[in-house]
Amino acid sequence: MADGAGLEDAETLAERIEWTRGGELVATLEELEAVAAARPADAGPKCLAALLGLLARADDAGPEAAQQACEVVSRLVAPKGDPQAGRANGAALLADPQHIVALLDLLESPACEAYTAVVCLELVGALHLSHAEKLRSCLLGVPAGAARLLETLADRRDAVRNAAVQLWEKLTRPEAAASRSLDELRTCCAFSDVFAKAYAVLDDEEIDDAAGYAARDCVRLVANVLAGPPAALTVFRDASPNNGLDWVVRFLDVPPPENRPRDEPGERLEEEGPLSPALTRAHDSAAARRRGAVAALGVVRRVLSRGGSDDRAKAWNFEDLRLSVLALGLADDEGRVVDVSDDAFPAYGPGFVEDVSAERWWALNTEEAGKAPGRVEVRAAALHVLALWASAESDIALRFGEARAPTDGDSPLALTVSLDLATRPATFGPAAEAALGVATAAWAHEQA
Repeated sequence: MADGAGLEDAETLAERIEWTRGGELVATLEELEAVAAARPADAGPKCLAALLGLLARADDAGPEAAQQACEVVSRLVAPKGDPQAGRANGAALLADPQHIVALLDLLESPACEAYTAVVCLELVGALHLSHAEKLRSCLLGVPAGAARLLETLADRRDAVRNAAVQLWEKLTRPEAAASRSLDELRTCCAFSDVFAKAYAVLDDEEIDDAAGYAARDCVRLVANVLAGPPAALTVFRDASPNNGLDWVVRFLDVPPPENRPRDEPGERLEEEGPLSPALTRAHDSAAARRRGAVAALGVVRRVLSRGGSDDRAKAWNFEDLRLSVLALGLADDEGRVVDVSDDAFPAYGPGFVEDVSAERWWALNTEEAGKAPGRVEVRAAALHVLALWASAESDIALRFGEARAPTDGDSPLALTVSLDLATRPATFGPAAEAALGVATAAWAHEQA
């Protein structure tokens, strides 16, 4: 293709979009997709407006043309091998908030089939990756923009709903710097029934299905929204029983490993034979449950750290929750107090352990793209939650001082087990660090 051909072809094809219909329109869009793939930097300025105009009238254009146009826009905003062109085209798209309205109109159009909706949601995700602040401003600036996009969480088509959950989890993630637009988006989520929508997905999804990431994304979405202004926590309290925490408990049931423990789905030692399909599925399921448990503990963490004394007291008095967290933090998977013997295998070197209280640690241990957390990481998350309880008002701290791990036999005090864990950093890594936080908080109250 000559240097000027891509620019000329894109301009000519964009003009044809305005007056062609039916099969001729689809053929035009197919030609334009080829030009966009070859020269995204040249094609974007000439055809983005025409493509988005077509998406705004998707009802007239028809499902096939709507799908093709959406794919071309996606190729322009997220081109393979040319991120600079993608950023420029994304900025051009977001320069006019009506372009976001066109995408929202498409998602609500009868011409928007499931595949097209998924492409459109992924397109919004690509815009967020390169222009997060501007995208949030557009969604909040157009009438009911965020609320309309949130409705995709209730889509009856599983593929669309799951893509929407994945998108909204990304849109609401904590960022390194404070953002007013991010807090406004989280508040909008809270008052647009995001919790009810998330719980509806949780009712449909199996939490131990390694491929069923939607349930775990929903849990992370709830935690993300709770990182926003206090109004989000107020809405959360009323969204389910036990001050909003009733649903969390089922995520905290982490089964014992079958045959031998693994941190990664399908992981095996070289000298051992290949796993049977049934055992591989069991390990994948266990990894999924561990990831779900850390995500659910992240929700409890938000409630305890951002709520008041009443929130912390109600969470402690919710017996099923309290016992589940104590068990994950202080007991092993067979119902015994965790073994802290000196001959435990040292797995963590100096400086290897990340700060369990940091957002980065929670992100690394909950995101689907990362390594599945092991039992040590689940224990660390639970102990961090216990540390928040232990550092609470004196009444809760005193009751924590009397707590014991719920085991099959006699159990020492939670504080005693925490102290033992804290002295084994080479063995328990992040769990030892979190246990030190428990002991320090409890000891501070003892000295007060």
